[in-house]
Amino acid sequence: MLEQLSFLIKRYNLQWILFEGEMKFVVGHLAKAKGKDSKDFAKNFIVNGKCGLPGKFELLTGERLKIFKYNFNYRYEETIPKARQLWVADHLGAYSYLVLNTCLQPTGMVFREVDIESEYQFNFGGQRQLKLDSGRADIITIDEVVELKRHTIDCNSVGQLLRYLKDTDRFRGKLVAPHIHADALNLISLLNEQGYEIKYINVILNNEYKKLH
Repeated sequence: MLEQLSFLIKRYNLQWILFEGEMKFVVGHLAKAKGKDSKDFAKNFIVNGKCGLPGKFELLTGERLKIFKYNFNYRYEETIPKARQLWVADHLGAYSYLVLNTCLQPTGMVFREVDIESEYQFNFGGQRQLKLDSGRADIITIDEVVELKRHTIDCNSVGQLLRYLKDTDRFRGKLVAPHIHADALNLISLLNEQGYEIKYINVILNNEYKKLH
């Protein structure tokens, strides 16, 4: 978890400080990294003043808020907007809020193709870029094969996954991409009727990655 949080900190230039002996993140900043409104956390994850996500979330007020803002502003040489209260999270809370519905589902948080490989492998395990008789599979776990595309899943992509499934004697697979062609969806349905378990997972890729390739 700490390894993946470190990846997210670098990927999105997330800011944090040591406060009362713990890593503390401003939850509003995390929301913006996800492409959400700064009030997303308070609106959608707080019920009766409490959060059900793993980790420690605190609403700072009064003197503790003043000390936090002073330390934060001193480290980053910028000012947190004036507020009478501020939600902050420890490292586990920051991680759980960031990865909830991130790159494996459609949200505002954008990822490059290699990021999706790393994210999927971190959460579900498996081997990356494993060479098979019919090609090189993106990710192979204990019971499934995952194929990632940076544009659109078409029938050729489905056929590619099918070959990998046969090479590895598996019947469960996932196709991960921003878009999928209607013909590919129909082909997946036909294969699933024959005993396969193939799913399409929608993601959003980074525009910067598309420009470079």
